[in-house]
Amino acid sequence: MRVALIGAALEDNLSTRYLASSLREAGHEVRLLAFGEKSELTSVVTELSRFPADLVGMSVAFQHRYADFRELAAALRAAVVSAPIVWGGHIPTARPGRILQSCPEVDVVVRHDGEETIVELAEALEAHPLSGVPEPGAARHVEGPLLVSLSNILGLAFRLPGGRPGATDPRPATPDLDTLAKPARDGRLQRHAGLGFAPVLGSRGCWQACTYGSIQTYHRGRKGSRVRLRAPEAVATEMANLYHHHDARIFCFHDENFFMPKPAR
Repeated sequence: MRVALIGAALEDNLSTRYLASSLREAGHEVRLLAFGEKSELTSVVTELSRFPADLVGMSVAFQHRYADFRELAAALRAAVVSAPIVWGGHIPTARPGRILQSCPEVDVVVRHDGEETIVELAEALEAHPLSGVPEPGAARHVEGPLLVSLSNILGLAFRLPGGRPGATDPRPATPDLDTLAKPARDGRLQRHAGLGFAPVLGSRGCWQACTYGSIQTYHRGRKGSRVRLRAPEAVATEMANLYHHHDARIFCFHDENFFMPKPAR
């Protein structure tokens, strides 16, 4: 299956890179596309016309970019891109039903971490393609064998027959982050002050319990630890590989909370 993954990339995008690696390990062809600002909308649509994807995934992490991604989804439908459009990230995880009700172009929402979910979804769609070529502004619902398949995949939301949003149970958090495929490092690294720039992740989650942030909302509602740490040796090995093979000289940790409490809890 050909999969296009689209996300903001002003400081790169580890979420789509992790998803790309998981999909490639499962045998799928993946193209990573940057949508860092609204002015790039036309170029993304043009790129997808050259790469006829069977699935289009969008990482929607920031609330202020919601309108941009919705406009992109509508532009893809207007360009007769019939592939299923799948949203994931903080905003769709927090409000999957609202997304499906307000964004007719979005066919499926992946909730929480998506490395395992996106692979199972791609396999289900490959076996039972989503039927129909939607008109711009029209919504599709899931039925038949595909409904059976998606109902058995944890961490999804989609429209049931009749158009009502439905969701499967949340997928538990992967306890060992180092079992995940390392993020794909397609192309040349971004440059900052002339030096290779590479984002790295040493953990996921936050030990705090703030009520106002998207991080706690994202990690609530599923089984598993709310903070997961990678082994220091694994992080060091990844950084060494980026240094020696990708010319990385600046490392930016994209952890949601870099500092742990004392004593650790």
